[in-house]
Amino acid sequence: MNKRYGARESSVYKIGVAILLTAILPVMSALPLSGYPAAPGSVAMPVGLSMPHSMALPAAQPVPQAQISVAVTPPTFGLTLTQSVTLTATVANDFSNQGVTWSVSGSSCSGNACGTLSAATSTSVKYTAPTTGGVYLVTATSVANITKGATATLGVTDLPGVYTYRNDGTRTSLNGHEFLLTP
Repeated sequence: MNKRYGARESSVYKIGVAILLTAILPVMSALPLSGYPAAPGSVAMPVGLSMPHSMALPAAQPVPQAQISVAVTPPTFGLTLTQSVTLTATVANDFSNQGVTWSVSGSSCSGNACGTLSAATSTSVKYTAPTTGGVYLVTATSVANITKGATATLGVTDLPGVYTYRNDGTRTSLNGHEFLLTP
């Protein structure tokens, strides 16, 4: 069944289309057309219409990036002299997958006296303890954001071995060669 529109309905329809086009054309004319492929069967939009100031779009706001964070596992570990451990870094929100750089430090050492780092990649490193006991820090620093990093605390003991029960010849239950690791 076909319904015929009267003159009134037809003019209301035409006014609605005119209002819609009046609102859409200025916005669309402000969009750049170059650099975008045309859809099949589409007609190019005429350019040159100006957008009224009241219809101006707000300036584009930068999209906030997720904060990079770094974690090292294991975060604490105990070693004996010259023993090794492999540390792994996990970098969250590193969309460029740049990983980390590694460094080692200690309270009374510098260079190889703090231990050595070998087989370093952007996500793991092998730490070999020095020949001196102490507490050493291995730090993983994000390449994408050098202000973000994480540290593993490594306790190295110079205890030569256990010779008596609880390693205490006087049986006092004390061991002066142990280092306390605190998180």
